[in-house]
Amino acid sequence: SFANWVCRAQDEIYGRTPFDIMPAEVAAFLRPILARAQEGENVAYERIGGRPDGSRRWLHGRIAPDLDAAGTVRGLYCTEYDIHDLKLTEQALAAREEQLRLFTDNIPEPVVYLDDERRYAFVNEAYVELTGLSRERVIGTPSSHDGEDGPLTVDSFVQRALAGESVTYERPAVDAQGRPRWLRAKIVPDFKFDGTIKGVYVVGHDITDLKQVQDALAARESQLRVIMDGVPAPVAYIDRDEHCHYVNRTFLQYFGLTA
Repeated sequence: SFANWVCRAQDEIYGRTPFDIMPAEVAAFLRPILARAQEGENVAYERIGGRPDGSRRWLHGRIAPDLDAAGTVRGLYCTEYDIHDLKLTEQALAAREEQLRLFTDNIPEPVVYLDDERRYAFVNEAYVELTGLSRERVIGTPSSHDGEDGPLTVDSFVQRALAGESVTYERPAVDAQGRPRWLRAKIVPDFKFDGTIKGVYVVGHDITDLKQVQDALAARESQLRVIMDGVPAPVAYIDRDEHCHYVNRTFLQYFGLTA
């Protein structure tokens, strides 16, 4: 294979240096790598190389020194193999990951991905803004510390999702500006092709405004009940289907009923 690659017969190769038979650009690339190997270092590298048919392919090379009993380098073992398809796949995957990040960073709600050890593998820009933490600080850390849940994640629910259950819950949180917030989170398991779980997606939704409206409504209803219970006459609210929705204390006492 090497002889075919350099387009020379084997007899023309033996006894000559690599720099005599390799193209000039390849020799220039390999010269410092071979020098490191001659110092006793195992070296790996990747490069794009030309083939006799004119095509160019990604190659992975390894150079290992051959040491004698005294540790002196007496030669080098050099191998290269084609990784072009793997490299193209890696590049396509990197492009897809970049597209995914661009998409998720434009989602206004926090999104995180936890691996099967409950460590952060991905967070979007909305999560960074919510917590005030950098990606570098978050990625690789566990979602809970010393029994404390993360800003978006609740460990008991994460464990249920890692067991295969989709979970939705609400929880209070404090954002990067110190403001109290309410978040509704959904955790969805990420299944492998064989049915095992490799991690979970967690998507949060800020429901602070909804909670404030619900609290205000509950307060108004409580105030109304206090007022109506103070009315000395029986009072009831009956809908169009003739079902009671509310009665005051005097109504219950008058008819001897419970709510």
